[in-house]
Amino acid sequence: MSFLEPIQYLYFIFSAIILYGYLKNYNTALLYSTSRENYVFTISFAILAVGYTIGLQLILQLLGLKESPFNMAFFYSAFVEEFVKCFVLLFVLWINRITDSLYDGIFYGILLGGTFGFIENLLYVNSLPFWAMMLRTITSSPLHLLNGGIIGYFGMKFLFTKESHKYKYLLQGFLVCFLTHAIYNMAGFLGEMYLVVLPLILVGNFIFVEFLSTLARGTLPRFTLDLIDLSILEYKLIRRYTKYELWLYNEQKAEKSFINLFKEVTPRKKILTTSALLIGIGFLLFYLFFPELQKSIFKEIMIYEYISIFIVYPFIIAITIFFSDLLNPEFFHRQVLQVPLISFLDVSNEDYSETAVIFYLTLYGFYVSLINPEKFIGDLDLNFTVGQKEFNNIKGHVIWSNEYKGERGSAKSHFSVSGAFILFDGYPIKLILYWNWVRWSTRFRNLLKSTVG
Repeated sequence: MSFLEPIQYLYFIFSAIILYGYLKNYNTALLYSTSRENYVFTISFAILAVGYTIGLQLILQLLGLKESPFNMAFFYSAFVEEFVKCFVLLFVLWINRITDSLYDGIFYGILLGGTFGFIENLLYVNSLPFWAMMLRTITSSPLHLLNGGIIGYFGMKFLFTKESHKYKYLLQGFLVCFLTHAIYNMAGFLGEMYLVVLPLILVGNFIFVEFLSTLARGTLPRFTLDLIDLSILEYKLIRRYTKYELWLYNEQKAEKSFINLFKEVTPRKKILTTSALLIGIGFLLFYLFFPELQKSIFKEIMIYEYISIFIVYPFIIAITIFFSDLLNPEFFHRQVLQVPLISFLDVSNEDYSETAVIFYLTLYGFYVSLINPEKFIGDLDLNFTVGQKEFNNIKGHVIWSNEYKGERGSAKSHFSVSGAFILFDGYPIKLILYWNWVRWSTRFRNLLKSTVG
């Protein structure tokens, strides 16, 4: 098939539409670093990334790595491509000083990954049959741009995180992208019934990127965190504490009423979901009742390619549209969460002590509301009571504190409290494991109570 045959432009059209749709969806006012120069720079380095990928693949060949299906799926493709995209994206963000907003990382990751996928498809346009290439086009393009968004989020966390363990963010983002990409490749190599896995991977990655986007929107930019001398992890824990405290206050004032698990489905969502379902059902019925006509119209298409493109893909799109933003957070906050797991803390040093309430713990540390946080200087003795179990003689120290001396009983006092972020000197693994066990078992019982009885 000639490169210039008109039907081949369908690949480019679909790839361009997919890339434009995702960029349009994630290009919001939350972006702090949008400019024409950044766009051009990112696209240029995405093109270079394809060249770097080919170069690394040639090096693997020279080193004698066999081109077996497993090696091709996991190493020649998934490992090399995701490694290059991660490295290049970090360079793009760093050199352009795009290091203030987590959401910027997601956007520029999508731009770089989508451009990478678009260019990569050009290399395969003459080496694959039409339908195999079409399946690759509508699945590999979203895979690359979604993985770019994932790497962008974790890469940005790495760039403006202060803690020494920040390299774990790069590893987390890379592993997610590497594994999903490798599974995608293996499903493509195996073919036939395994091709239906491709749309499922895309849905999973899309849900994950949506989740990361929600987290990014709720996180302060780096320059703001620097002004209040907090790391992103410390800010996250303080914000979680504030959320629980505010929830408890509102719960006491709110009228008790039944809350549905799902939000009301909007007319637009109903129309889009129904349209996608009808497309999938239509192609399914067409295949079942007119198999000969289907074969004559869709020539040279494998049955599983037909099922993946025209039946499974529309159904997955319908499910994604319908269930996106459908769960009601109020149900989980008030019906499932009920009351946050409240643990008690006795904290003291040589001169002063207080008893406080703890809502959330991590191996790193925790935030706690204190009357006089300024008095907790030096080494601290921490004694926890979780459920009916006590954990004593745990050591820690304050790394950040805020003081608030508002009028007791005022409206402001409900939302602005003094407290401190306490860092563990060691890793209280037994405490954290037991706390998580009690926390999740309690939530599971609340879920059963809310949904069944």
